Amino acid sequence: MKKIIVIFLGFLVGITIFIPKENLFYLLQKELSPNIYINTDLSSNPIKLSLTRGQLYFNNMNMVNFEEIDIFIYLFYNKILLKNVKFEIGNYRVESGKIIYSILSPLKIFIKGKGNFGLIDGFIDLKEKFIKIYILDLKNSTIKRLLKKDEKGYYYYEKF
Repeated sequence: MKKIIVIFLGFLVGITIFIPKENLFYLLQKELSPNIYINTDLSSNPIKLSLTRGQLYFNNMNMVNFEEIDIFIYLFYNKILLKNVKFEIGNYRVESGKIIYSILSPLKIFIKGKGNFGLIDGFIDLKEKFIKIYILDLKNSTIKRLLKKDEKGYYYYEKF
């Protein structure tokens, strides 16, 4: 039994280390809508894929600039770390953020972060197909008109 567990764990570590991370990025780029394009510098090591000094374009318009995005691809727990992400519309900036997907909660993707407009805490529900992001400690009054309010605070809600 120990031998099977060791072989299984070795297999998982091997996949994590040797998975072609840059190829996964290009596959994602291809699968995105033809209207979405990401221009960035790519680098990878055995544990992460780094996107640095990049831009996200939608319909050939620069919508988002970012300093660094690190993607950690593990089979059971995946994490994306964001650093200095600036939205070109509205001058909103996410100073740091984290997006987490775990097989312990396979139908939800969790989002946390800190921006110039407040703290971000939310999730994407893959089963019900909606995103709900709370803006805690709201610092920007102009963003209030885009948000709804409940007992926890202001939030953004969108079905997809």
